Amino acid sequence: MKYLKKVQLVLVIIIIILYTPLALQASTVKDITHNGLTFTEQQIEELNALIKSCGGGVSVFYKDLNSDYTYTYNSEQKYFIASLIKAPYCMYIYDLASQGKCDLNKRYTYAARHKAGGTGKIQDMSVGTSFTLEELIGYAIKYSDNVAMNILKENFNVEGYRAYAKDLGLKYPEDIKYATNGNITATDAGIYIEAINNFIHHNTYGPRLKTLMLSTRNPMIIASYPIVRKYGWADASFHDMAIVEAPYPYLLCICTNHDGDYSTFKKISQLIERYSQSGREPNIKYELVITRISLDGRSMQLAGFNINDNNYYKLRDIAYLLTETDKRFDIVYDTEKAAIVIQLGRSYLGGKSSYNINDIKDITIEEKQVSLYLEDKEHQLLGYRINGSTYVKIRDIVAFLEMEIGWSNETKEITLVASS
Repeated sequence: MKYLKKVQLVLVIIIIILYTPLALQASTVKDITHNGLTFTEQQIEELNALIKSCGGGVSVFYKDLNSDYTYTYNSEQKYFIASLIKAPYCMYIYDLASQGKCDLNKRYTYAARHKAGGTGKIQDMSVGTSFTLEELIGYAIKYSDNVAMNILKENFNVEGYRAYAKDLGLKYPEDIKYATNGNITATDAGIYIEAINNFIHHNTYGPRLKTLMLSTRNPMIIASYPIVRKYGWADASFHDMAIVEAPYPYLLCICTNHDGDYSTFKKISQLIERYSQSGREPNIKYELVITRISLDGRSMQLAGFNINDNNYYKLRDIAYLLTETDKRFDIVYDTEKAAIVIQLGRSYLGGKSSYNINDIKDITIEEKQVSLYLEDKEHQLLGYRINGSTYVKIRDIVAFLEMEIGWSNETKEITLVASS
């Protein structure tokens, strides 16, 4: 009798699943609650209703980077990939460079066969103009340049990229096709942007890719925080995939067939920012760290704090570290801009900080958006204010200075190259 009841119960569940309207299955949630966040049922209902009100052809992928909690809506619908492809393709080339398989300083010539319409600046230049590989990557990301992408594809074939991208774990690797004519889902956009986030944090050239993706045009997803992003726009394909560097950082991908409709992105991204950042208790864990650094082959140490598994160093100590290098800079505070100004080429005249392990018990620490001006351009970084001093990630600073950064497994130290 008990067995029959179980069978009947299973049949009832199957019937319920089979006859549930598709609209109710459009959003899914991966409920992993460690470290903080899940959207409430009410928030999920509000998000679903908001996205539905935007009309059909909208797909969303969200992931909290602290907890791995995910929210998706209609995430398996396929769209033409447009220029989203340029970010992972350039990551692939940077990865080859990190393995010594290509030279970022090698020059490539713009030929008539590369000419393309749409976005970009190279199409307005003279045929025969040459660019370094790194310059082409910059054009492809920053200006979404189609000519640059054609040159990159010609010299770094799609077959190699396809194998690389498949290893990222794409759900639909067959949709890569010939890269620029492929399709994308919000799910696979999420896989791409998470791979880019990992690359930024673990590859020598990650900071360079991040700097480019902080400077892209056509911001669709919006946030109160720095956004590392790549957009795509072609006819009825209008997409954005982003790493939002909020206090509780997250990934957000929105794919649509709403040509040029920025309002959909604004409404969805504003609501997700509010849900992801509000009502969460600060959870700051820190400890003093002494980091070994090889700077142009010279060994030295830099003291800082490990905060929630990331190392942060006093900005002035980084300036002190680079005083005798080609990448030296001084720091001043501009009261009118209420921002720190980095003055390139000037030696920092302040001293190096000293730390006492006993001082750790008596510190004040708060998360903050650090506003920096470098050559009259404002940059926003996620950092900390500790006992009145500004602390940032060294990777973020060396990216602005266009320095090489890596990690030596042999010596267990950060490697920095500041010499020209």
